[in-house]
Order: sequence, then C-alpha cells, then structure tokens
Amino acid sequence: MVAIPYQAILTSVLLLVAALPSELGSQPSAVQKHTGQVYEENDYRKVRFVARQKEVNETFAIDLIAEQPVNKVESRVISCDGGGGALGILKCT
Repeated sequence: MVAIPYQAILTSVLLLVAALPSELGSQPSAVQKHTGQVYEENDYRKVRFVARQKEVNETFAIDLIAEQPVNKVESRVISCDGGGGALGILKCT
C-alpha cells in the first residue's frame, strides 16, 4: 500500500471544490449553524455538501430553553410523572 501525503489529499480536495459550479459549491453551505460556523469558499470541508442539501436544525435548544418559563420550587428533587405524552408535567417530591 502506498502512503499518500496529507498535503496531496488536501490539495486534491481543494482543487475539486474550486472546480465545482458556484451554485453547487456555495449555495447549500450558505445556511449558518447555531454556532455561526460558515466555511470559506475554498474550504475543503464544503465537499460534504456538494450535490445535496445542508441540513441545519433551525430550532436551537438555547432558544427553546429560553421560551420555557422557570418553575421555582422549594423541593430538592424534581421528576416528571409523564403527564400524558412527551410533554411531561413536573412533579415535586
């Protein structure tokens, strides 16, 4: 087996990204993640999003947590009694 230097692989990937049509190479990656992460035009990591849609969950956990009101309790232990379905009701013990 012949070892291929990392630099050669990286160069090949960058050349592939540069050769892509602009609508394939940049459009799907234009969606930002909740971290604000955006890839540069010649970044080799953009190859993952070639010819398919970049999926980003637009409902960020930090926003969902901010929407839920805080319930102040005197108890040390809080648990969920189920409450019927996925939206359990807190039970203080």
